[in-house]
Amino acid sequence: MPKESTNGKSGWIARPIIAASVFNTLTLITLLIITDENRKYCYPTAILLLLVSFILNITSFLITFSLFSLIFNIIGAFPGVGDNRTGIEIYLSIWSSVFLFIALVLILIDYSRVQIKKFEFNHF
Repeated sequence: MPKESTNGKSGWIARPIIAASVFNTLTLITLLIITDENRKYCYPTAILLLLVSFILNITSFLITFSLFSLIFNIIGAFPGVGDNRTGIEIYLSIWSSVFLFIALVLILIDYSRVQIKKFEFNHF
């Protein structure tokens, strides 16, 4: 029997992933509705949503990785049990974070390019 109930604690592992997917959906919608008139509001909103989503994905990766490490350390004490392989969840989490980081950098580059063009147009 465990000393403490795990009822309701597994949700803490899934919450960052669920919140990140909601933020990713909002970012996609924001990027799809960008026009010249609302550009100054949509780009910062998309950048902020992607940054929050990236942070949540990194948090989810760290939680999942530490959980797997804890479980494998416990299971590793028993001879002949398991092969200490994490599975695809860790890879999915890290690649999701990498792709979110790439998307964030690309949007920042595009936003800065638009700002530079606007600055050159207004001052020259």
